[in-house]
Amino acid sequence: MRRKKILFISNKATRNGADRILINAVTYLDRNQFEPLVLLNTDGSSREEFKSLASTHLFYLDKPGKFSTLIRYFLPFVYTFFKKRYFHSLLSRFKPDVLYINTISQNVYVQEALQVPVRKVVHLHEIDFSVMIYFPYRWVNQLMQAADHIIACSGAVRDFFLRNFILEENKLSVVYESIDFRRFDGKMPTVTSYMPERRTPDEVWIGASGQPQFRKGTDLFIEIAHLLMTSQLQKKVRFFWIGGSTKLHQDAYMHTMRQLVKRYGLETEVVFMEEKENLDEFYQKIDIYLVTSREDPFPLSMIEAAYYNKKLFGFRVSGVPELLAQTQGTIVDVVSARSMAEALQAYVQAGELFQFDSKAVVSQIVNMEYAIKNIEKVL
Repeated sequence: MRRKKILFISNKATRNGADRILINAVTYLDRNQFEPLVLLNTDGSSREEFKSLASTHLFYLDKPGKFSTLIRYFLPFVYTFFKKRYFHSLLSRFKPDVLYINTISQNVYVQEALQVPVRKVVHLHEIDFSVMIYFPYRWVNQLMQAADHIIACSGAVRDFFLRNFILEENKLSVVYESIDFRRFDGKMPTVTSYMPERRTPDEVWIGASGQPQFRKGTDLFIEIAHLLMTSQLQKKVRFFWIGGSTKLHQDAYMHTMRQLVKRYGLETEVVFMEEKENLDEFYQKIDIYLVTSREDPFPLSMIEAAYYNKKLFGFRVSGVPELLAQTQGTIVDVVSARSMAEALQAYVQAGELFQFDSKAVVSQIVNMEYAIKNIEKVL
């Protein structure tokens, strides 16, 4: 039987969010039924991982190098012309049955994909202000209308798009963002320890992960730490944020965040670390996982922390409550550093930290082996 050919279009090649979901999907895709090919719009840290899973393509002018950079920035029309030709050449050679568009970004490949008479599946990983402010409404609406089927990564994402775009309900299905549990079952590569030792046996460690940015509430994370440190809390507390590239940690926003840490005198209490391939040590050692996002469709890191049976705290925003409600997590109704600090203080002050069995829950509802079956149904 002929295998159905799926061309996956990824906007970036990071190890975060939508890109991680695409890696998981390609990993679990039934090779007896489907033949995957991955097309990366930009280069990034996960390109080699994609290449190990499927035939992966990157336009030569998107590869690192001074010549490529000069062409992209000083001859954009030339760059776009040849990138379009590259896309159509790939289509003529691969002849895909389905274009799987893993982004709502208005990049060259997605724009060209809308002109091709091939079934299109769009996977949504965005919500709220990230959609309405950062992407032209006319473009997103055009993409939604051109899609033959749309996958939303949470119920909140589905409801947001149904409210703000003219879509039939049966055109959307929810497939929760899911993780590859094999990454956390002792099969991750051994690395040198990057987490410090506890300063006292009863010190409470509060962790967060993801790209440090305003949307993720990095400033709230620091403010919460400050409020807890200046409260009447009897126990010592330390905060760890892990995630983001070297470039991101050197940008203007992170410079400001480090200045905020310094202003509060929290240089040893709030620790920022760049992204790690192996997160097992981080999740093993923290006691509480904190989601400070102002909006977040359905954070992968929240799922990962739940898999490690960590106590979860998050704001009632976007898709965050959908998992917290099923894992005994604490949902704070108001996006406020003070409200979150008070909730954390009450929990930590209560004494012994409770053990939660949330692994069983996430293993059922956000397991990639289950999610891929629902994705395959719409291909």
